[in-house]
Amino acid sequence: MNFIILGYGVPKNVLNDNNYNFYLRTVFNKIFDLARSKKAIIIFSGGKTNLLLPYNKSEGSEMLKLFRVLCRRKFLASKIRNWKILAETTAISTLENLVNSRRLLKSKKLLSGLVYIFCEQTRGGRVKIIARKIFGKNIKVISIDFDNNSNRYLAEKFIREKESRELKLALWSLKNPENFKQAHQFYQDKFKYFRKIKKSGEDVNFIREWWETKQREFINKIIK
Repeated sequence: MNFIILGYGVPKNVLNDNNYNFYLRTVFNKIFDLARSKKAIIIFSGGKTNLLLPYNKSEGSEMLKLFRVLCRRKFLASKIRNWKILAETTAISTLENLVNSRRLLKSKKLLSGLVYIFCEQTRGGRVKIIARKIFGKNIKVISIDFDNNSNRYLAEKFIREKESRELKLALWSLKNPENFKQAHQFYQDKFKYFRKIKKSGEDVNFIREWWETKQREFINKIIK
């Protein structure tokens, strides 16, 4: 059984982060129910998207760190011994999460059967459409409402528009390698901008402002 867990930023300390603890403990239980005593490949996907110096942590490696703590509980040892845990640490967008995870599974000749994909709730619809483009119909997306930060409570209209633009960008990126390359650069520029603002200590609303300006401008530029 194959499972892919999509990252959601890099916290200061993943072991003490409320959002990631809620997310990964829920993921753990769901995987346990599906793969109790069975062979399971579990991929934690996400690159170095952290906004705090020295920018050397990745979402994938941090999630794996917390998940290993959950796996070390003694009463579980005999029940999860067939689980194999991997980290994909280069993706900087949801699209790259899925593309890179598929590549990792294929490289290890593990790409078979149903693929379960876990993500944050507001991204569920977009993830499902993109995942079908990459993996085919043999996928199941499980979205989890774990985020308690301000982004979770933005206006529904704003979230729908943001998700719609992100989906358009992902589908455009899949058309050819050049598009994919441009999208990757766009997300690299995004994190450079976020880090610059974060370092300066400016208003916390910069993330929302970026979605409303830079993302909109880029989408309008590439999609006529």
